[in-house]
Amino acid sequence: MKSSPPNKQKVAQNISSGQRVLSLAYPVILIVILGLAMLAWSLSDARSRQMEIVTELSEQTMIVTLEEKQKSLNLVLSDYAHWDETLNFTRHLDPDWAKGEIGENLTKPFELAVSLLLDQNGKILWWQRDDLYAQQGISKEDLEKALWQEQVVPRLMNSWQEVPAKPRAAFFRFNGNLYSLHGALVTSDEDGYQPDANDRVALLLLKRIDQSVLDGLSRHKQSTDIHLALFDDTGNPVSHPSLRISKPGVKRAAVPLMNIQGIPLAELSWYPAFTVDHVYDAIGPNILMMLMVISLCFIWYVNRVRAGASLLDQEIQARREAEAELESHKNQLEDLVEVRTEELYEALAKVQAASEEKTRFSSQMSHEMRTPLNAISGFAQLLQEEVTDSEQKDSLAEIIKASGRLTDIVDQALKLTTMEDSLAQGLQGKCDPFFVLAGMYQRYQAQAAQKSVQMLEWGLDQEAMSPIPAETAREVFKVLLENALQYSQPGGQIELKAMFSDDEESLLIKVIDDGIGIPTEKEKLLFQPFSRLHFDLLPNIEGVGLGLFMARKKIRACGGDIRYRPGERGGSCFTVQLPRI
Repeated sequence: MKSSPPNKQKVAQNISSGQRVLSLAYPVILIVILGLAMLAWSLSDARSRQMEIVTELSEQTMIVTLEEKQKSLNLVLSDYAHWDETLNFTRHLDPDWAKGEIGENLTKPFELAVSLLLDQNGKILWWQRDDLYAQQGISKEDLEKALWQEQVVPRLMNSWQEVPAKPRAAFFRFNGNLYSLHGALVTSDEDGYQPDANDRVALLLLKRIDQSVLDGLSRHKQSTDIHLALFDDTGNPVSHPSLRISKPGVKRAAVPLMNIQGIPLAELSWYPAFTVDHVYDAIGPNILMMLMVISLCFIWYVNRVRAGASLLDQEIQARREAEAELESHKNQLEDLVEVRTEELYEALAKVQAASEEKTRFSSQMSHEMRTPLNAISGFAQLLQEEVTDSEQKDSLAEIIKASGRLTDIVDQALKLTTMEDSLAQGLQGKCDPFFVLAGMYQRYQAQAAQKSVQMLEWGLDQEAMSPIPAETAREVFKVLLENALQYSQPGGQIELKAMFSDDEESLLIKVIDDGIGIPTEKEKLLFQPFSRLHFDLLPNIEGVGLGLFMARKKIRACGGDIRYRPGERGGSCFTVQLPRI
């Protein structure tokens, strides 16, 4: 039997190798084709979904914008409605006062169409119109009738039952135009004032929703072709000719504008300035780059299969080099550890130096800030003893009070700068929290009596020990008791309850008041630094908003916690939980 020539054997080997390469490449080609098909389907499906998402986000943004604009005008309305001069104006109508205070300071700056006073019977006591509204020749009777038909007066009467009455905002359709309506009960901001139930007057503001307002929304929220369509008698929006022309690849966003009854009066629609096409324009080059990378990877894969043996040799060589490099690293490991240890010692020294510098800064600032404050307070006290004029004495008393308050603020700020270091070192000591609170109860009971607030206690005669220093416990209880007294009204009640947890492993101390409480939307800000939740209602309450933040930090450093929940009779309930030893 004759053997084949060497050249023929080599050709046969090459053909066999080529076939093997092609057989290995077929699955890759099939995977690439399936991947491209799935990519095309995914892009098509994602396009429709993204179009919905873009429209929904644009609608949500527009709703938030409209609400913010209504809130801003409501704030101005509340200031005027709770102003004593406005209350006096409702009783003694003074056109000159209204022209200056309401016309120049409210109607013109905020481009209002109408400002008016409306009694609980739906009668307009006074109104002021802009030039465009006056040119239309609309009478008071027409506006009164429209306000009554839209149920504006009955809805405002419902809100008048609230104390204090909150402003209401909605949209109002009248004489073929759409207005933003804002109403609030005219009352006084004095404590204890109650408006006469049979003589209630509301201040109403009407702002016309015209093209300038729409243009402002369009510029502010980057929308195009914004249009306002009023609803017809059947409740359907009257289409504008431009709305019948749709843009390819863009879905029109729309939000309904409700009246005070929650019934839609109009529809605001627009095209989002940012569309899905912008996304695909941005990712188009990336998709082409990905296809090119896939093609190059396929070519690379085929070449790598053909050079399999060579790659294996390279892998073996790479492993040997890696082993040699590992051996080299092993020999250098001790030196590297030594270098890293020296770096850590240097970093520790820098941290210690920074801590010492912080301590020196706090001490120096404490001296530099307290010295002038003490001087101001001391000289003011000396002057107070020498002067005889009562007004000057009152002024000096205010200076002394303000300097004392500023000193407390400086003390709190300096304590805040040093608190983290002291907490990191740990709070050493233990005490009986019930006993500490019982001693403070006697002193604060006298302060509560001066404010006509009743203070009660339960369980303070029990004995229990906790790993918390007595001074820290006093500071925490002082914050809770002073807050309860500050926000309690005369005739209110404060309760102090001391008890053990169900498993008797913890001590529970509750401070409960029936004061003004904390709104639900502000509870998340309760233990944040520099947060004063009632500053808008009680701006004269002293403090910078650090008490609860620092109190919780100290309690947690002792293994406990402070929690808040609304009181059962209104007000607040703070629970201090401490471990028991």
